[in-house]
Amino acid sequence: MNSDWSLEQNPAGLGMVRHHAQPRFTASWMSGDADLADIEGPCWTCDGSGNGEDSLHVFGFNWIDTPPNQAAFERLMSEASKVIDDWIVSRM
Repeated sequence: MNSDWSLEQNPAGLGMVRHHAQPRFTASWMSGDADLADIEGPCWTCDGSGNGEDSLHVFGFNWIDTPPNQAAFERLMSEASKVIDDWIVSRM
């Protein structure tokens, strides 16, 4: 795994992603066809294959550095989804 990132997941499936390079942040993540109704604040979703089973949701952002502009945020979230997906696959 890229050393700019660290991940963990609790037994209930809720994860934490940390980005250690600028812009540094922490956020929660979960995968699958999750009920997002209880999530407060922004939530970024990668639809995966489109059937919902392999969607990734990143939310609860805590920015340590200034948040990036929208284009940079989208690139960062695309990288985060790849890192999370690789992490999930490595545990199968």
